[in-house]
Amino acid sequence: MTTLELYEIATPKSRQSSVIAGLAALAARFAAWRARRRTILRLAGLDAIQLADIGLERTDVEDALDGDARRLWIKIGQRNAG
Repeated sequence: MTTLELYEIATPKSRQSSVIAGLAALAARFAAWRARRRTILRLAGLDAIQLADIGLERTDVEDALDGDARRLWIKIGQRNAG
């Protein structure tokens, strides 16, 4: 018997649905993080001229690779809004 099967037997239904909703939300956040990370890695493969064509700078991408992607996402958001 798996841990999930034991959990389903031992836990009340209201608690199960709460936990399942939490896991679904966590899975959605992880998928979004993975998509953002994939975007950053693809942007890192572009040269300075290509980045300038889409309104970004090499430092934006380097900062995002170092973990501070706020400026990059702000610039992308402004570009998409305009």
